[in-house]
Amino acid sequence: MTILKVIIEGLGLGAFLYIVCAVGIRNGAVGMVHLYSDSVQKRVVELGLTTPEEIKKRSILFKTVCIPGYLVYVLVCVYAINVVRGFLEGFWQMLVILSIRWLQELQNKTKTKKVIVGCEPTGCYWLTFQ
Repeated sequence: MTILKVIIEGLGLGAFLYIVCAVGIRNGAVGMVHLYSDSVQKRVVELGLTTPEEIKKRSILFKTVCIPGYLVYVLVCVYAINVVRGFLEGFWQMLVILSIRWLQELQNKTKTKKVIVGCEPTGCYWLTFQ
């Protein structure tokens, strides 16, 4: 039963990402350049493929539609698919799901290959080991 839940979650996330990408690049690959580094964005503007205003507009649209959509998807996975009962159990599952993404973003920014997460009552200290 657990394997089936994981498969359903994976298919749902795959469909969500497919829709986001299909809409984002419907008028060309430059449509999602806001997800790339500043140097790539600058180069695309220099080539005349888009404008800084268009990049900012798409970035705001992405943040207002896709991020809340992802949060709703996480809620559906935790409460509907995993059939979690109660706030605390659901909170911990959502925290783990969302923390994995946050850790991946920090790894990409800092060029860190491995992460060791440690927690104490005073908070997380993994950033100390970068």
